[in-house]
Amino acid sequence: MFLLNNISVEISTQMEILLAIICAAVATWLTRILPVFLFERSNLLANKENTNSKIAKLFAIIEKYMGFMIIIILICYCLKDINLYKFPYGVPEFLGILITMLVHFKYKNLLISICAATGIYMFIIRVFL
Repeated sequence: MFLLNNISVEISTQMEILLAIICAAVATWLTRILPVFLFERSNLLANKENTNSKIAKLFAIIEKYMGFMIIIILICYCLKDINLYKFPYGVPEFLGILITMLVHFKYKNLLISICAATGIYMFIIRVFL
């Protein structure tokens, strides 16, 4: 009886894992395919220069500022666990932000800014802390 009970628990767990994988796959697929069907009539996908619809204008604004939105999210994530009352007092994080700003003002390239600041931040926390 114990063996039969143990097998049913194992099958149940495997079925739950399979259902979770299927749900994740469907959710991922829906997030990729729904915008194509929902915004097809706005001419956003067919002709970017024709921005007559409100949806197309909204996406043009999002496209223009997406890099900056990602930077803001990264900064908030970076600063969320800082303890200003304990060593190193957030110095590596604030140096990373400062370096990101300086590199971005000089080169005007988000990818270079993020990579340079991440590399220097990782160097600081590995070597000096």
